[in-house]
Amino acid sequence: MKVKKAIIPGLDPETSSLPILWTEESNGQTVIYLSPDSPIGELIDLGEIDWKAQAELSPYYKDGLIELPVENKKLTLNPGPGFGDLSHPTTRLMLKLMSEKLENKKVFDLGCGNGVLTLAALLMGAKSAFGVDIDEEALMHARQNAKRNNLQADFLLSCPQYDSDLLLINMILEEQKQALASLKKIPNEVIVSGLLIGQKHFWLERGYRLKAEAKEGHWWAGHLAF
Repeated sequence: MKVKKAIIPGLDPETSSLPILWTEESNGQTVIYLSPDSPIGELIDLGEIDWKAQAELSPYYKDGLIELPVENKKLTLNPGPGFGDLSHPTTRLMLKLMSEKLENKKVFDLGCGNGVLTLAALLMGAKSAFGVDIDEEALMHARQNAKRNNLQADFLLSCPQYDSDLLLINMILEEQKQALASLKKIPNEVIVSGLLIGQKHFWLERGYRLKAEAKEGHWWAGHLAF
């Protein structure tokens, strides 16, 4: 996994337009990690992700599995490719805004990873759900997770001719721009995260109105609709 690493004195991650993936504190300085196509920063290779080690960081990891509470139900995930073990704030923010809003909805999860949001949507009462991702390993993992939970969801490499009520999208701003450009139509209702607090204008400027929002640290999530 390649990222760019930088230390920028005085930078406020909440208002920066940079493609920040995450931040950490080191020796009193804020270190930022950016997408590899960022115009600044030193390109570093973090190596292959050890997904089992990643899963073990989750407070929901137990006996080789990740057991996530979804309202009054449980979603069980195998450790494997694709983030979604609630160790990152944006996944938690998405689930918070999804709660009690999905009854009988047809849900489209763009950038589904291990399928956590797609499958959680079904547990929350969605009529149907499908996920799309560019990572074939993550898609295979998502299908395994669906089978483990006895849930029916399609996981695909490309967007089909779809009919959905609600879009779920949890990725950084630059990735959102690229992913949305591949869609012929964006649903009228969206739950989004992966954005820093100062970046929510991206959706508001597209004509969406804000129905609800949530924040954790520098991260923002919104429930939007036309």
